[in-house]
Amino acid sequence: MIKHILFSIFVSVVLFTTNAAFGELTRVTPIVPKDLSDTEPVLFSPLRDNAKSTVLQKADPSTDLAPSKGAAKTRKASRGTVKPPDTVEEGRDRDEEIEGLKEQIEALKDQNALSQVIKNSTQTPTEAAKIQAMTVYTYVPGAIYTIDTAPDHFTDIFLQPGEEYRDVGAGDTARWIFSKSLSGDGASSQYHILVKPLQPGLSTNFAIYTNKHVYQIKARSVKNFYTPSISWTYPAEERDALIAMKNEQQRQEKLQANGKEPISPDKLNFKYKIKGDDYDWRPLRAMDDGAKTYIEMPPSMKSSEAPALFIVDSEGNLNIVNYRVSGTYFIVDRLFKEARLQLSEKEYIRIKKDN
Repeated sequence: MIKHILFSIFVSVVLFTTNAAFGELTRVTPIVPKDLSDTEPVLFSPLRDNAKSTVLQKADPSTDLAPSKGAAKTRKASRGTVKPPDTVEEGRDRDEEIEGLKEQIEALKDQNALSQVIKNSTQTPTEAAKIQAMTVYTYVPGAIYTIDTAPDHFTDIFLQPGEEYRDVGAGDTARWIFSKSLSGDGASSQYHILVKPLQPGLSTNFAIYTNKHVYQIKARSVKNFYTPSISWTYPAEERDALIAMKNEQQRQEKLQANGKEPISPDKLNFKYKIKGDDYDWRPLRAMDDGAKTYIEMPPSMKSSEAPALFIVDSEGNLNIVNYRVSGTYFIVDRLFKEARLQLSEKEYIRIKKDN
């Protein structure tokens, strides 16, 4: 292309010199390189004030050398309706880039929101209670608890007494050691999870799974400090247990008021003999559960005078005994071999245990 342009300039200068000799300026026909045939033609013409310099000048549409109007319109229409392939591809890439940026922005919003939730749900030793060297957290489902650990030391994690250990899942099992131990017996047995890092400057998270809880813990290892032990209080469970206890107490009181104090049938001993006349207050039966004695009175006793209860000792003496009336039952908080229900000196009923 450069060779073509230089050649055009050279021809223009020669023609300009020849025409100048005859005293007139000759218009020069533009030379269009073959590989630029689709571009608009450019006229090379010399300047009058400087015969040695030349400039590129656009052809005047009003001259005969200007392209036809039809051809110009065709090229203009062609340029307006056909996009070069590289422009379409760049537009597609730009749209994809914009969509990618939108997704990144949404992801950042989600991360910021989740980070705030995690921060609010994380308990630190500063906020926890202390019992001597033990850090005591408040158990909340879904909360995260932080501990500090150190090489050559282990942190003892106390689970709830009676709770059954199932498993531990950790993010870094190569540089952290997890083991379990058990203290106590029976209902007071308690599992311990022992955690130890292999080097300082580490951080990981792990979860302890039991039959009752899931403990989410964030651990970091430092060089010269560690958390000796941690445990939890369970206020929600303690509150539920207290409510259940009160409800059971109210149920027992209601049953007692209705004369239906619950008795375990498999522990009842009905081997008692009742002797005496057929009074309105003659007992229907007597029984004990190994700790208390129950004397069931007839409903007709409500409309008559109630007798007093005495315990007969080995010498035949009558002894006052503490008992309470619950509905149609006389309840004695002890066992006896023989008792007497007595309304007067001559009106009484004997209740004797059948050995």
